[in-house]
Amino acid sequence: MTLDPNFIKDFIEELPDDDRADIKRIFALVESYAESLTIDDIREVAKVTSQSPILAYQLYEEYSREQQLDGQLLVCNNLTCLGKGAGIIIKDLEQRLEQLEQLGLNLEFVKCLGACSMGPCIFHDGKMHTRMNIDSLKNFLANLS
Repeated sequence: MTLDPNFIKDFIEELPDDDRADIKRIFALVESYAESLTIDDIREVAKVTSQSPILAYQLYEEYSREQQLDGQLLVCNNLTCLGKGAGIIIKDLEQRLEQLEQLGLNLEFVKCLGACSMGPCIFHDGKMHTRMNIDSLKNFLANLS
């Protein structure tokens, strides 16, 4: 269901300037009134924020992907990363499942994160963490607490 264009316009105009400049934040706020945004909603957000519709759609796609990964801790278990020590990291993380759950993280193993030459790799909160070892993993987890 498409939102009323006047609702989107009025909603955005009432936001503080800082929020109006962050189109992904706008998507999050507007989406809280609808299950998901339609292409017409995205076009209206683009129009009101003076963005190109193509850029707005790309940013909405990026925003959607980020929402799907929220709370995910992706760990590469491909051969290259395993050969560089990912097995030790995986074993350590499996022993910390309760701690990860308390941090709101869902551990997921993936076949490749696309940074094979810099493995072992983990991906969290939109950032790739490379050349991981037990010490860097402990630092990473300590910074999440």
